Amino acid sequence: MPHYYNLLETNEFVVLHEVSNLLTSTLHFENTIKQMFELLHKKLGFMKGILTVVDHVTLNVLNRITYGITDQEKEIGIFEKWEEITEKVLESRGPMIIPHIDESQDILGINDVHSLKDESFICIPLMVGSDIFGTLSVDFLYKNETNLQFIIKLLGLISLIIAQELKLKKLMDTEKESLRKENLELKQELSDKFDIHNMIGKSKAMKDVYKSIKQVASSNATVLIRGESGTGKELVAHAIHYQSSRAKKPFIRINCAAIPETLLESELFGHQKGAFTDAFETKIGKVEAAHGGTIFLDEIGELPTQMQVKLLRFLQEREISRVGSVDVISVDVRFIAATNIDVEKQVELKTIREDFYYRLNVFPIHLPPLRERNLDILLLRSIF
Repeated sequence: MPHYYNLLETNEFVVLHEVSNLLTSTLHFENTIKQMFELLHKKLGFMKGILTVVDHVTLNVLNRITYGITDQEKEIGIFEKWEEITEKVLESRGPMIIPHIDESQDILGINDVHSLKDESFICIPLMVGSDIFGTLSVDFLYKNETNLQFIIKLLGLISLIIAQELKLKKLMDTEKESLRKENLELKQELSDKFDIHNMIGKSKAMKDVYKSIKQVASSNATVLIRGESGTGKELVAHAIHYQSSRAKKPFIRINCAAIPETLLESELFGHQKGAFTDAFETKIGKVEAAHGGTIFLDEIGELPTQMQVKLLRFLQEREISRVGSVDVISVDVRFIAATNIDVEKQVELKTIREDFYYRLNVFPIHLPPLRERNLDILLLRSIF
């Protein structure tokens, strides 16, 4: 049996502070409510409690969290009566207060009331403005009228805190769902935008490119796109991604020529806090951010030899370590690279490692220059 404090000596603000801390310190709502009931049991002698959460529009029950109610009590109908009271409070949007249960056994449906002569029952709606989010029901020992008024006031404040938390959670869920739908719509727009049918070109050379895109998109093979500047290498990379099973995952582009060599490893693989002078916080790299999706390395021929070695290791093992860390992270990404240089010549000149080149050149796609696409020149002139 818990020690029941004299409620007049209980500091209302201390209880409120502890309840407020509980409700705002964790994202696991159900565990928080159970801890709250336990706190009210220890501090104020509450014996039973039910928090009912409903949809604020339909009033359909979404969740019900109980405390101190046994399976036996549920079987004898007490729980059912509590549910009936909850429905009445939801309909009336006003509290139900029963100072002496033994005088109101017809309401709660309890036959043996002799042991309940010192018990009180309160059910309070959880409301913010005109919105109702559920009810808070408690059963506790009756002391005197002053203590009863104190508990009514305290529960009113607690119910407001809970209602505000539920409203905030509802707003966050609504916002999250809105962002999810917006994200899906944007991805669909990108998928439509980079659909093969939206690419301009009906020449045989371009039809061969479309065939290659369809052929490789369904696989996870590394692709090397080659072609002069302005031939649409990035469009092809997008098309491969959005025609693949990775379409709903990230597509991340890195321009190897635009990032200083000293920052390239951190940009690709991330870094730990304190790894170097300006590393004020841990940061994930582009490769890790693309997990599940596609990473597009544009102008791959500009990649320094030292970074070719590190990227080659990742292509072989599919594992990275952030700069300044010894932890190994497995990453699932599809690699697409692009270049406008004569790669074979650079291999001969030793500016591109031969093993790195062969690891990238699993599925090559060559984009012909416009001067070799006479039919497409006429098509482009008619459009623009």
